[in-house]
Amino acid sequence: FGTGRCIRLRIRLDCRRDAVERDCTVDEGFEQVAFPWRVRRTRCGRVPDEIVGACCHSSTLASDHRQTWPTPAGTGRPGYSPPVRALVIEHDGYGPAESVGDHFQVRGYDLEVFRVLDDPDDPVCTTPFPDPTGYDAVIVTGAVWSLADTAPIASWIHREVEMVRAAHDSDTPVLGMCFGGQVLSVALGGSVTRSDEPELGWHTVESPKQGPLPSGPWFQWHYDSFTVPEGAIELAHGRMGPQAFQIGRSVGTQFHPEMTPRLFRGWLTFGSDELTAHGIDPQALLAETVERAKAARSRADRLVDWFLEDVAAG
Repeated sequence: FGTGRCIRLRIRLDCRRDAVERDCTVDEGFEQVAFPWRVRRTRCGRVPDEIVGACCHSSTLASDHRQTWPTPAGTGRPGYSPPVRALVIEHDGYGPAESVGDHFQVRGYDLEVFRVLDDPDDPVCTTPFPDPTGYDAVIVTGAVWSLADTAPIASWIHREVEMVRAAHDSDTPVLGMCFGGQVLSVALGGSVTRSDEPELGWHTVESPKQGPLPSGPWFQWHYDSFTVPEGAIELAHGRMGPQAFQIGRSVGTQFHPEMTPRLFRGWLTFGSDELTAHGIDPQALLAETVERAKAARSRADRLVDWFLEDVAAG
């Protein structure tokens, strides 16, 4: 997408039953990753031969920028008739919905991913965003940018804010994570400002004991904070400001509930020097992320369960 031309491509991958019963291993560009039933997104809209050969019996390409992974049969997960779909706004290949997206699928949702950029070093995109009103939920993921400085992403960020506002106004549930939480805040009348210092790594947040969100620790990587929009309920607070809020059927977080070791390894390919500059050992933080992975996944699952059962269903 280096010249502002956004490739539009639709990929549908259906997993065979035998692929569900055994682990498939696919090179995602970060590491070899084993997964039991899920076909992940591909870079630049390409379907790698190893995915088609190992897991899939068919692929259909059409003129559409979105990528869809249907709920595979035989996984023991709930099904819906008609199927329910979640639109994932993924800003580049380093910002998938990861464990949050996984649990949406466990809950029976098909994920349809709209990737804004292929190359974050050239953050220009003119492709129209999808209409969110035709979906059952919208997930807006993280990004390396900030709503405190929109100049580098001016070609698309204001359209994304408008899309999120349209989703909320149409009563479509929205879950925004970190950058996505900032987008939701701004879309609903809040603001984002630069903080005096960054918040990096695993941190606990202050949340009511009887509240829906556990105190963590949750993973943080940001240099700014959002305000809670008027009419919203603050769900969690941290030393740098609000950490989560709910307004109607929408929830925004400043932390990354989707964090996994796989995702963090990807971030280290461009963020190691940044961590080191702030006195953080990247490999030590990776080891901590691996150690916390099981508990972090449990917290992410709880957040998604609460979002779907209490917020989206409200």
